[in-house]
Amino acid sequence: MSNQFNLARFASLQGYYSLVGRGLERDLAPMLDSEGLGLMVWSPLAGGFLSGKYRREGKENGIGRRDTFDFPPVDKVQGYDVNDAMAPIAMATSVFNRSSRRATRATRAPS
Repeated sequence: MSNQFNLARFASLQGYYSLVGRGLERDLAPMLDSEGLGLMVWSPLAGGFLSGKYRREGKENGIGRRDTFDFPPVDKVQGYDVNDAMAPIAMATSVFNRSSRRATRATRAPS
């Protein structure tokens, strides 16, 4: 269409893609490949759901954003399964511990 109307071609797509939102692989990836388009991933942590903040055994307190506005939509059972699988990997590689120390130091008031 861009050739037909002498318009600039699209260069990339900004699409939702995460471990619990992989529809892009089936629906859009073939078109991206065939058209030579790039991909900029939007919401790789599924709107914070995959941050580790939400736990299967955690109580629902009704005050978080996801309690009233579930976007992007996440299959919670699948999301909890992903969180459960990723937690030991993060702990084993010390990613969680190093990141936490850095964040704690960065937010402390100067002495």
